[in-house]
This record gives sequence, structure tokens and C-alpha cells, in this order.
Amino acid sequence: MPDEHGQPADAPASSPPPSPASPMGSLDVGPVIRAPTARLLLMVLAAVVVVGLIAWPIIARFPERSPAAIPYSAIAVFLAFALGTLSMKPWQARPLGRWPMIWLAGRGVCFAAVLVLLVSLYFAARPEPVTLGLVAIPAYLAALAAESVVFSSHVRRAAGAPTRDPDVAKER
Repeated sequence: MPDEHGQPADAPASSPPPSPASPMGSLDVGPVIRAPTARLLLMVLAAVVVVGLIAWPIIARFPERSPAAIPYSAIAVFLAFALGTLSMKPWQARPLGRWPMIWLAGRGVCFAAVLVLLVSLYFAARPEPVTLGLVAIPAYLAALAAESVVFSSHVRRAAGAPTRDPDVAKER
């Protein structure tokens, strides 16, 4: 005989659906931290400068290519990363679980910004386009790698996970 809900009386009770505020759907986990803004931007700047210094003698060997485009690429990549980093509002403290999504969104802003800046610099200053692109690509990838190392080290430290950062190893 069915009960008042139309279910058989001997049917097992079903579990209620998870509430929207359940921990399974929340990113508010872990300690509340801020992003290491200065370290992120310094490592990005260092990566971009290193790529520029490596690219200069290589580009200079080809007479049809102009090394004058290298600073334009470096400036565009650094400004794009600065814009992407600042768009994350790194000074705002957030739970650790939210930072990876925010960082990924910041990289989307950075990618769009580097394209807009390179095109803008190209039409404003008319640097040699092949050099502009050939230096921007490794500069972007090197800056992304440097920023990833700094950001992951910061997140691991905050989470209490082991890290390869020598400064953290000395603290333990």
C-alpha cells in the first residue's frame, strides 16, 4: 500500500538532495590568503628580460630582421601579465580554494591583453612583425612558467604541502 507521497511503504528512504551550501560545491576551503603580487611581477619581468637578452644576438644575426622589435615584445608581454595579475585583485584575501580559478581567469585576461597590446604596438610603432611575434611567444611562455612556479609555491606553502622552494625548506 503506498504512503502519502505515492511511494510503496516498504521502499527504502532516499537521501535528500545536497543543499546548495554543502561543502561539496563550495570553493571556500583552506586558509584565507593574498597573492604574492610583487614576487609574481618580478619573476615575470625577469623572465621577459632574459628572453629579450637571449633573443637579441640571435635576431641580430639575420640582416632582414630588426632587433628593435624586441623591446616592444617585452613591453607588451610584461604589461599584459601586469594587467592579468592586477585583474585578479591580488591584494584581496580569499580562501585558498578560490585562487586557482581566479588565477586562471587572470591568465585569460593576460592572453587577451597580450594580443591587443601587440597589435596596438605594431600599428603605432611599426616594428618588424616577424621579430615582434617570434620574441613575444617565448617571452609569454617563459613569463607564464615563471609566474606558475611562484604562484604554485605560494599556494603549496599556504596549504602546508611540501614544496621545492628553498626559502620554505629553511623555515621547516
